[in-house]
Amino acid sequence: MSDKLLSNLDKLLTEFVFQVQQTSYATDLAKQQVYLYTANITEKKKEISRLQENINKSNDAIVHLHKHRKNCKENCNTWKPTYVALSRHEEYLKNQLKIRQETTENDRKMYQDYIIQYNNILKQHQEKYSETALSQEYYMKKKDLEEIENRVLKHSEQFKSKEAALLDMLEPAPFQSLSDWALQMYP
Repeated sequence: MSDKLLSNLDKLLTEFVFQVQQTSYATDLAKQQVYLYTANITEKKKEISRLQENINKSNDAIVHLHKHRKNCKENCNTWKPTYVALSRHEEYLKNQLKIRQETTENDRKMYQDYIIQYNNILKQHQEKYSETALSQEYYMKKKDLEEIENRVLKHSEQFKSKEAALLDMLEPAPFQSLSDWALQMYP
């Protein structure tokens, strides 16, 4: 019996060791899972913190944009009457410009017609004047005068060239004798 008891005790101890090992393995596995979960929780907390910071920044940006929108709306409401007044004035100026352009164009056409009429009248008077004996005599004398002026110009040019040639001849030579000239040419 004692063998049996020892054998049972041995089995019991073996079973007990096996259970202790399994419990130890399960405990190690649980510790590893706790470590992994703790690491995951830490990462999630960091991500939550980062997201919270982004949310705070976004909220600040929203507040800033809301203030900016409110300011822009106030400016818009403030400038709206000015815009309306300037728009009306712009329309008025456009209408005035159009009226003045039309008036200017009509005046330009009218003055062109006057110029054409006056040119025609001038041509008629020139034709009538050119038919008179006095005008024909005037034109002949004018032609004679032009011919005389041309001849006078031609003769004055000839006189100037002859005068220049005479002045060149009258100028004293830069040297007194041929030997002075040779010395000046070949020093």
